[in-house]
Amino acid sequence: TDGDGDGDDSDDDEERVDPAQVLNEQREAFRGAELYHRVQRASTVANARDITRQLRAREHVGGAWRRAARVHAVKQRLPSTSIPVDMYHAQTFCGKFSRSGALYMSASQDSHIRLYDTNTWRLVKDIEARDVGWSIISVDYAPDERWVLYSSWSDYVHLYNTRGEHALYEALDFRPSSHRFCLFSSEFSPDSTEVLAGASDQHVYVYSLERKERTMQIHAHDDDVNAIKWADASHALFISGSDDGLCKVWDRRVLATAPAGGGSGGAAGATTTAAPTTT
Repeated sequence: TDGDGDGDDSDDDEERVDPAQVLNEQREAFRGAELYHRVQRASTVANARDITRQLRAREHVGGAWRRAARVHAVKQRLPSTSIPVDMYHAQTFCGKFSRSGALYMSASQDSHIRLYDTNTWRLVKDIEARDVGWSIISVDYAPDERWVLYSSWSDYVHLYNTRGEHALYEALDFRPSSHRFCLFSSEFSPDSTEVLAGASDQHVYVYSLERKERTMQIHAHDDDVNAIKWADASHALFISGSDDGLCKVWDRRVLATAPAGGGSGGAAGATTTAAPTTT
């Protein structure tokens, strides 16, 4: 009580603080913070059992997976054993499954393209490639798997048949402007009427198999074009990736000199591109 006897007690006037209420308020404030949401999203990446959800969550969060998520993905999605199929005496830069998975194709500096039956891993065809500069760099199957193509340090993309006793061969002249020229990536269109290719001269090319001529040449990048990919079944859209560190999306329906979209392909450049299966 104060000295004048009026009974005024300042401590009684102060509002009592409920510790539980303070804790709840602090929790709500934390839940509204960006750090809380990043922790939650990271936990989702680690706990997600579906690989697609894991990848989507990682893209949303950014950064690397936690160790538990990496271990789970490796155990579920990557083979843990291997068997030798064949032995070559030259460096091998190409290996690709056919769309059906029935064939596997390899190509190397010895200028041979080898096709294996994936049921038995028996060699079913050995193609001795022509006009190979340094090495075969890129290979692809036609959608019906009756033809394969390859490219190297050459002005041409070459076609070979995969079936029959007699070899059928055709060379497609891309008519580049540069003297030293390599098609680093080449691919059949979904309907087998065109070939898309990316080259060392910073250009992307389209060749018509029906007209037997190059029909498009785009100065797409500021460095080697290492990767190309058709992005839809209508082959109106395609993707290119380059040593300039960019991936670009092109739309042939509105094609001028600028891509329809794109983004970073990495500091050291893009070496491969992928898109949903075109059918």
